[in-house]
Amino acid sequence: MTNKTVRDVVLAEPSYQKVEELEVLLNAETKRNLNKDVYHRYQNFWYALATIKQDQTSSDAINPHARIENRQAWNRYMCGDLPDKEKEILSNSLNLTDRDFDPFTESDWQDLEVCLEKCSNSYALKILRAWKKPSQCDRPIIDFNNVEFDARILFDGFIFNGIAKFSNSLFARETSFSNACFLKRVDFSEVIFRAPVDFEGAKFMGNVDYTRARFDYRANFQNSEFRKTVVFKGATFNDSVDFSNAEFSGTTSFHKTDFKKIAPFFFNSKLYEDTILSTEEGLWPNTPSINSENHERAYARLRRYMTDIKKPDEEMFFHKLEMREKSSSQGRASSFMIKAYDRISVFGQSIYRPMGGLVGLILFGAILFWACDNSKTPVIDRLMWSISNSIPLVRLSSIVKPSDISSFLRLYSVFQSIGSSVLIFLTLLAVRNKFRIK
Repeated sequence: MTNKTVRDVVLAEPSYQKVEELEVLLNAETKRNLNKDVYHRYQNFWYALATIKQDQTSSDAINPHARIENRQAWNRYMCGDLPDKEKEILSNSLNLTDRDFDPFTESDWQDLEVCLEKCSNSYALKILRAWKKPSQCDRPIIDFNNVEFDARILFDGFIFNGIAKFSNSLFARETSFSNACFLKRVDFSEVIFRAPVDFEGAKFMGNVDYTRARFDYRANFQNSEFRKTVVFKGATFNDSVDFSNAEFSGTTSFHKTDFKKIAPFFFNSKLYEDTILSTEEGLWPNTPSINSENHERAYARLRRYMTDIKKPDEEMFFHKLEMREKSSSQGRASSFMIKAYDRISVFGQSIYRPMGGLVGLILFGAILFWACDNSKTPVIDRLMWSISNSIPLVRLSSIVKPSDISSFLRLYSVFQSIGSSVLIFLTLLAVRNKFRIK
């Protein structure tokens, strides 16, 4: 036990550890250096402020009244000194009460100081005593970097009036930012959400960074608003993620984002024209899937969106994924046709597959002629006969008269002509798609 760290215990136990067990570890090691310092939630000033009325431990039921008081105290601290006009705008847009925008009172300061003293957080007490009047100094950074959240944390309706940093933090239990509002830039880079996380209705007014973030369970971004640049570069979603009805108003990057098991939902969302989605198959769920119907709908939505913003490469990629999912939900005959279309030409996107099939068909015809023909027809003539059967505009078989070949070869030549016509069509289709020929 002495060799374990809090992060080790939480990551190793998806069912979560009791707070008491984690505290034993914290007493032995309150700070660790793994190329960066890592802190427990009790060592963070901002955690004390967020839970000023009730700590949100894993064993306690959240008192609805205390939950509201936590939000109101946080918002008073963040926005109590704002001009009345700004308060009115925020109150109307976020459906908050006037109590959320009252000045932070002396009683609030005392409650916060008691909370910090209870946690033996001398460092945070220094911050508190140095910054008791927000209106008299610059808004500080809301620093949750490298914090271990071993208990659930609820930021529902919280206003983050300052740069918010959660980089390298670990959320081991349920986390909610539902209807939260980030007025400045927010950094969730390399954060780990080890349990479901909810950003439904959250508003991001500044740039958002989820670079290399990891979501191990469900992530909900329904009805969220991203007013500026949002980056999910290198992020990993090990479960479902839902952006339905979300609005993106700035550059949006999902470059190298890995959707492990379930395709992302963007139903009725408004995506910005400068949206980047990686088209590497290894970053999308393997097919066929048990969620084929939902995946098919998800890919169809992305395909239509890429059509609207005129990104043909991405459109074809999502069409391919959509068709592969569709093959799993169709009857045997339809499924076979779809899979054959995929295998032969990747749904009209591969030039080389049907071209290679055509060459193979020609060579097979020449070999078959050689095996079935007892005449002394030269090898080159047999090859020319196969080419002329395969390519309609090429007529090189006049040197081989119909009477010189068997009935079996005549029958084969019919199938060869039909098959080669299909392969030629698929090759030309791929050329058209590749070079955008209208």
